[in-house]
Amino acid sequence: MKNKKYIIVTLIYFTLCLIISFQRIPFWDEARAWLISANSNPAEFLDLMKLECHLFPWYLIIFPFAKLNIFYPYSIYTINALFASGAVFLLLKYSKFSFTQKLLITFSTPFLFLWGTVARCYSVGILFLFLALSIYKIRFKKPYIYTVFLSLSLNTSVMAFIGSFFLLIIFLFENRKNKNFYKILLIFLFACSVVAFQIFSFSPDYLRQLPEMGFLRDFLGFIFRPVFFIKQYPIQSTLMSLLRTACVVCAFVFCYFCTKNNKKVLFFILSTYFSMIVLFTFFYSGNFWHYFYFYLYFVTAFWILKEENKISKILNMCFYIILSLCIFKGSMFIDSKLTTINDSKSKYIAQIILENPVFKNKKLFCLDPWSDIAPASLPYLKNVNIYDKNNIERKSPKSMRKQIEFNLSQFDPDNFIKHVENNSILLTNQFFFNHEKNNPLLTKNNDSFIFKGDKSTIIFKPFYKNPDILFWAYTIEVNK
Repeated sequence: MKNKKYIIVTLIYFTLCLIISFQRIPFWDEARAWLISANSNPAEFLDLMKLECHLFPWYLIIFPFAKLNIFYPYSIYTINALFASGAVFLLLKYSKFSFTQKLLITFSTPFLFLWGTVARCYSVGILFLFLALSIYKIRFKKPYIYTVFLSLSLNTSVMAFIGSFFLLIIFLFENRKNKNFYKILLIFLFACSVVAFQIFSFSPDYLRQLPEMGFLRDFLGFIFRPVFFIKQYPIQSTLMSLLRTACVVCAFVFCYFCTKNNKKVLFFILSTYFSMIVLFTFFYSGNFWHYFYFYLYFVTAFWILKEENKISKILNMCFYIILSLCIFKGSMFIDSKLTTINDSKSKYIAQIILENPVFKNKKLFCLDPWSDIAPASLPYLKNVNIYDKNNIERKSPKSMRKQIEFNLSQFDPDNFIKHVENNSILLTNQFFFNHEKNNPLLTKNNDSFIFKGDKSTIIFKPFYKNPDILFWAYTIEVNK
């Protein structure tokens, strides 16, 4: 009877994921993964992971669909929803949460509006994490299966790596006197070495291009804003700020009581949270979808406490409050303009390029590194070539490797002029010009942008614009 109930909830979740995701247009990270899979072979994935800072399983999973160009983007939405639904079923069937708590987690913002609907690598990692948690109680009877599940999880993304890594550290400590310790250690080291080969061999220049990190400042502001700025915000914003402050306070209360109840869980929470704060503060500022991993590891810690029957009434109350807030926040998620992932205009831009005659028989350039033009619109432009500043097709792995150079060098008109033809057009969302604003070679004349090199001058003159979808087109004139 319980299984039937869990299957029904899972099917409802899967259906909602498809309904929500099918109404979305993929943003550039989803499109880029598709392009890498479509235009690379599996051996090249490993090389590109150095720049992607993601791990290869997701690219391998969608590889046959991308190669055959099968129903983009609905194929990857469905694949992603299947992995997320698998994770949800494991949560429903094997965790010791109450049925109400299970529902609150399943339909919370991260699970329903992100991991279940945005086609990224994250749902795969969560599925393997929950597979490990589903056998947590019998992990000593099945040590290798438990280790393999966590090893697979940490090989799906950097964010999944953090939590799975520390769960494996704890498991190694628990098995330090057992005869299978060295076999578990060998699996763990192999999994970590695969990650290291992909991620930690990336160019150090990548870190130098990142902006100044303000995560810690923003995080403190996130917590205390209603205390200091309550008069500056309307009642709805103030209410949400107070609610999220309550959420964070409950999380700290949770950590405090972990100290009394379970040192392993305390270590897990502190190590994962500290690692993520250091990552976001000093190395990579991250985006809101990365910050949801604070929530995932909070749920993970509570799952372990439930398995070990070490739950107080205060912990239960804190957990209910946090889950309820996530549900409430989820109801506002679609209404809020999260333009990065939920308001992509890439499909509309592709339609304009394909249908507007002004773009026919033209050589198209896009010098923005990340935008709804490139790479986001490229899966819709299968028979249209768009080039980067090195005259390489933006769809190609070679161009993707070159994108890291964008923020490390300024635009050189003398080099670019070699690639310009009489019918050349620049497509941009203005990111390129904003990036070049400090370039001493750049001057602006009305709406035109002029780059004066040592041997030539390039003039970008606007002739088409659609600000509603952040799309501008410029003719390219060359004076030698």
